[in-house]
Amino acid sequence: RVTADGRLIAGDVILAVGASPVTGINDLVDRLEQFKIGDQVKLLIYRNGANQTVSAVLGAAESRVSGE
Repeated sequence: RVTADGRLIAGDVILAVGASPVTGINDLVDRLEQFKIGDQVKLLIYRNGANQTVSAVLGAAESRVSGE
């Protein structure tokens, strides 16, 4: 299931950005740093028991403040 607004949902596992595999958070950050906010990227994700390719538009990271 792809959300109507193209967002990842809780539980999605990112397996690749474009053709580049992602094996951990450091890989993911390295891959995404090659793009800028507003770029569209293809992601290979694992969702609900199956691999699927989705397109996502990169947005700014939401800041999280503890204690709120």
